[in-house]
This record gives sequence, C-alpha cells and structure tokens, in this order.
Amino acid sequence: MMKRITALLLASVMIFLAACATTSGAPDSPGGVSDTSGSQSGDTSSSNAGTNDSDPQEQITLRFTGWGDPGEQRATQNVIRAYENANPHVSVEYIHIPAGEYITVLTTMIAGGEGPDMGMLFGTNAIQWAQEGQLADLNSRFQADPAFSLNEIMPQAVYWVDEDSVIGINSAIVSFALFYSNEALAEAGITVPDRAEDAWTWDEFVYNLQLLTLDVNGNNATDPDFDPGNIERYGLYLTHWALLELSIAMAEESFLTADETSVNIVGTRIEEALQRFSDLINVYHVAPDPAEAQILPGGTVALLTGQTAMTMDGSWCIMDLADNDVDFGIGVMPKMWNKPATITLGEPFVIFDTCEYPEEAYELLRMFMQPEHSMELIAGGLWKPVLKQWYEDEDLVSQWAGPNDVYPPSFKTALMKNTLENGVPTTTYTVRNIGRIMDVISPALDTVWAGDNTVAEAMAGIQSNMDAEVQGMIPRPN
Repeated sequence: MMKRITALLLASVMIFLAACATTSGAPDSPGGVSDTSGSQSGDTSSSNAGTNDSDPQEQITLRFTGWGDPGEQRATQNVIRAYENANPHVSVEYIHIPAGEYITVLTTMIAGGEGPDMGMLFGTNAIQWAQEGQLADLNSRFQADPAFSLNEIMPQAVYWVDEDSVIGINSAIVSFALFYSNEALAEAGITVPDRAEDAWTWDEFVYNLQLLTLDVNGNNATDPDFDPGNIERYGLYLTHWALLELSIAMAEESFLTADETSVNIVGTRIEEALQRFSDLINVYHVAPDPAEAQILPGGTVALLTGQTAMTMDGSWCIMDLADNDVDFGIGVMPKMWNKPATITLGEPFVIFDTCEYPEEAYELLRMFMQPEHSMELIAGGLWKPVLKQWYEDEDLVSQWAGPNDVYPPSFKTALMKNTLENGVPTTTYTVRNIGRIMDVISPALDTVWAGDNTVAEAMAGIQSNMDAEVQGMIPRPN
C-alpha cells in the first residue's frame, strides 16, 4: 500500500482544468508520429466531408502539438496511427510539449514560422487567439460535412467565439462530484445521495461534514469539545481554484451584469455561495484552508490515507482512486438553491488559421472525438467522451462506464447523468478575457479562504479593477 501511496504522491499534481497531468518522454511510435504525445478525445471516424483541400495523391504532413502524461500520449498516438492507416497520403508529426512550457514554446514556434497545423490549446488562450484571427472556424466544416453534425457533440464540449463560429472541441469532458471513502461514511452511518432529485440541501451537507470531521481526540465538529486546532480528519477536501466556478453554477446567475460591463458578484447569490464555501473552512472547520491543504498530499491521496472523508473534485481523480484500490463511492453535488449543479471543463482541439491542409486536419480532429481510440483513458476513468451517443446508448455506455473495477455503480447517476442534466460550462467558455479577470479575483479570494476577509469585503475592494478587464460575454447558441 505504501508503494502505491508513494507512486500516487509523485504523480498527483492536479490536472486542470481539464484536465491533465504534465509529463514527457513516452517512447517514439511508428508511422508519422514523432516525439511524444498529448491529450485528446474522440468523435466519428475519418471521412471525406466537403471538398478536399489537397490532391489526395500528394504526400502531406500535418504538424500536431499537445501535452499530456504517458497514458494520454499513448492515446494520442493511437488516434494518429488510426488516422494514418485510413489516410496513407498523410503523415502526422506529433510534437509533445510539457504543459507548463506549452504556450511559450508554441508562441515561439509560430513566430518563427514553424507553427503547427492543429493541436491542443488551453481554453483561455483559444478564445484570445481566435479573436486575433489565429484559429480556423470549425462550424463551417461541420455544416459542410454530410456524415456528421455538430449536434452530435455534447454542447458543454464546444468552444464558441461568437454565435456562428466554433473554434475548438474538447479533448474530453470532465466534471465535478463528491468522491468519498466508503469506510468513513459507513462508520459515521451516512449515505451520500447519488441522484439529483435526492441531493443534500446545503444545510444537510454541512451537518454531515461536521459528523465526518474528527479531531485528535475523536470528537466530531458538532461536539462542544471539538478542537479545530488539532484535526485528524477533515470531512471535505476542497479544490480551491474551482470554488468560484462552482459558486456561479450553484447560484444559477451570470458572472457578468446584464449589460456585460461589470463583474456580477457583490450582492448576488454568487457572493453568498462563495461565503458558504469560506464558512466550511473558517466557521465549521470541516475543510482545510489553502495553507493547510498544501500540507496534505492532495485530495485523492488524502482520501486514500484517511485524512479526509470526502473530496469535491473533478472526474479525472477516478483513475487515481481506482489504480490505488481505494474503496470509494461517488455522490451527487449538494444544492445551494434549486439544483445540484456541477461544472464541466476541458481543453480544446483547434486548427490554426495557417494550416495548409484544413480538410485533413478536420478529419483528424473528428477521429480524436472517436472514443474507441482513447478507450484506455475513458474506461480507466481519466476522461469522459464528448459525443452524446456515448451517454445515451446503453450499449455504448456499457463499454466504458461500468459498473466495473473502475466506476462504482453510483457513477451513472451521481456524475454522468448529473453532468448531462445540470452541467454548466466554466467561464472559460462564456466570458471574454476571463484569464485577466481571474488574475484580479484569485488573490482576493485567497484572503477569503484564509479567513482574513469576507467575500463582500474582498470583492468590493477590487470591483473597479475587475471591471476594467471586462470585455463581455461569448455568445453561445441555446
């Protein structure tokens, strides 16, 4: 067990935002694949949709960039091999770049005239680069495709830049849920709801977290002798960077005001939701603050080692939990008001505007959406498909979602169904210039999680600075 824990500690850097760990050095693969691979997700197989932009007899090369851990690299290589087998006149040069260096290296490549034809891109960069004219519109490709429709893709997986232009499709969908230790919950006599209609109210959620939080003397957080300075097990591990996104989704309010000129937090349910998360840390002492969380080994390992009973985290953690034989369950998100909303996120595949062979690049993008080529990671728990039919067709669902050794029985209702019905795309998909706005908000929220400010105090102090970065909403078709 310690060997497994050590391995997970070494690998347990939080994937974001969609999601994936950063590693390089997977073995070179045959065919046109070079270097190592990145992350992706899939759709229908390659087809000659629309008018081919090149002579089909001409030997051409597509340059593809991405990031990802060794498993994601293998999955990317699988897609590329399948594509090359179906399109022998095309070879794909795969260039793996560590995520932490990705934008810097990619920018340098483009400036030197050596940019890729297509690849992965972080969502915030994708929106900005599309506005600067650096990315190709995919919607026109989908509309000209007789074999495939944009409507076949989960709407949460589509990056729009305006009402008519699509500039990216998620590599995979990830979403948030409650992940819990079956042993800890059984000891406390608590059953976590796995259906949206049975979701805990926020008060029920807080009370159960109090029962699950124990000090070194075995007192839970409802006990008058509970010692918040010496906690042995927290009821909940929070993913702090996601709390604003979760608050927006749970509050069912817009992040910007109706005229799209100002950040809409002060005096709204978003403010109240953020304060409720802060109270979990600073009033009820059922979740660690960021400083305490840094001492813990991360939500997944904290669950494994008994340092927390539950974690509110992204679905990517399923793979780590399953790989380390954690006896875990999945619960539906609690509701603050009307519904147990969750957030959906993921980074997009894009085609660059300088691509010389956009039809071939589009066909490769479609193949990346085809789950059978990345089933190792989908069935393994790291990714979820981006195609609707893989959630609606029971035969297809059974190929990846279990229940099996990876996915517990509650997965289908607590996470998959709740994502379909109550999944809200993060602000990366909906708010222009969100990266710059978050550069202002994040330090202020850190003072809230540390207990130095209320949300109202922190947000009021930065309102003008937030508003100075606002550029409006990104239109998304209904």
